[in-house]
Amino acid sequence: MRMSFSVAYALAELASPAKTRARRPTHGSNSPLVAARDDQRACALAAGYGGTGTGGKPPRRTPAPTRCLVEPATGGKIRTRRVAVVTPQRPLKRLAEWLQAASDAGLPEHDAAVLATADVTGRPTARTVSLRRVEDDAVVFTTATWTRKARDLAGNPWAALLLHWPSLGRQAHVGGRVELAERSLAEELFAGRDRPHQLQAVVSRQGEPVADLKKMRQRLALVGREIGDGPVPCPEDWAAMRLRPDYIEYWVAAPDALHDRLLHTRDAESWRQTRLAP
Repeated sequence: MRMSFSVAYALAELASPAKTRARRPTHGSNSPLVAARDDQRACALAAGYGGTGTGGKPPRRTPAPTRCLVEPATGGKIRTRRVAVVTPQRPLKRLAEWLQAASDAGLPEHDAAVLATADVTGRPTARTVSLRRVEDDAVVFTTATWTRKARDLAGNPWAALLLHWPSLGRQAHVGGRVELAERSLAEELFAGRDRPHQLQAVVSRQGEPVADLKKMRQRLALVGREIGDGPVPCPEDWAAMRLRPDYIEYWVAAPDALHDRLLHTRDAESWRQTRLAP
């Protein structure tokens, strides 16, 4: 039976001569903590993580995460085995269920997500958006096409989303490539916005400098009177953005702080599922 690193290390310590254990200092390069750290580092290198590559190339990476085992029976040799499981399931289904649970719990802004982007120079920015839809293989948010996030994504289409429900003890991380969705979807989602936000999108160019809000409120009142009770038309520069994830992580809080982290990474037409240490 294979053992975890900590159990195997403890057994190896018990099997060592008593005098050696007595002479081992509690600090310094030969301390148990340093030895454990070195073994973990060696394990990571053996599994293909960390270190430096050769010829200017990045370090070797194994196709899937591995777990390192240091067992007394192997004389301290490092053994690895894969712990990732390939599954055809759609991991975004769980995100949809969590969003529904947050809505059912009456949480305010239950679909709020922090969206992180970076421009072509790699400089990151983050802001809160509303997650408008969860599809089988993508999540959708909306934005005006002149905003900073839209400009970032035009030059660098990679982004990440973070959703956090503290009272439920849950987090979801979603990252991948963002693409412009079809116009019909943008119009459908715009029609689902509450009326104040529809009118705001018509009169305000989000993120642009303004002297004050007085003139903008006057224009808002004017547009509201012109439209009356009719539907607010979707602006031509309003867009739906579809993020197709290549990784999804679900985090669930635990009372002992050993939080459950389940990572899904895309593997061709399937997903690779791996449990991470808290």
